[in-house]
Amino acid sequence: MAAAQLARRQASEWARTMLDEDFVILDTETTGLWPEDEIVEIAVIDRAGAVLLNQRIHPQDPARLLKRDAKSGICAADIHGIMPNMLEDQPRFPEVYERLRSFISLKPLVIYNANYDMKMLSQDCARHGLAMPLVSPVCAMKQFAAWRGIPGKYPGEYRWAKLEEAVILLGVESDSFGEDVHSALGDCQRTLAVLTGMAQKG
Repeated sequence: MAAAQLARRQASEWARTMLDEDFVILDTETTGLWPEDEIVEIAVIDRAGAVLLNQRIHPQDPARLLKRDAKSGICAADIHGIMPNMLEDQPRFPEVYERLRSFISLKPLVIYNANYDMKMLSQDCARHGLAMPLVSPVCAMKQFAAWRGIPGKYPGEYRWAKLEEAVILLGVESDSFGEDVHSALGDCQRTLAVLTGMAQKG
């Protein structure tokens, strides 16, 4: 069996195994991509798609939502639509922390682009003097890359795809999600759809 075929088969088997077990999916929206940026929305769903957490968060520096990238000219608010005034009455990260930890610490955790969300979570925990939850998430983005099988830059690696692209490639209709906009909850739902698609189209 060719390497790409084997990788696809293994990724499909992983998705089927996960869907037979109990796990949760996490996603975040943030003020940006840098160490000084913060989480402004976080969601967690279970394997059935039930919403465990869907919470906006008031960051220490809401103005960063409107800080435009020097190259692209895009700010975080352009992507997810969350404006500083929408967060004025929302809780701070420490107020959400215990609920979040209770949902993600006891079950296997799946994240699309896990490195990014874990980095943001780690930054916010450190910023507020909180212990980072002891989790070892599986990255659905890497699993989908293996399922798709397009070679990456280095031997044995596969090219990553954005979550929106993965949904399109798997033929999942956008109106099947409870959240049609780019949001933490909507992206959790899309991640679950990616797992389901990979399992069904192995």
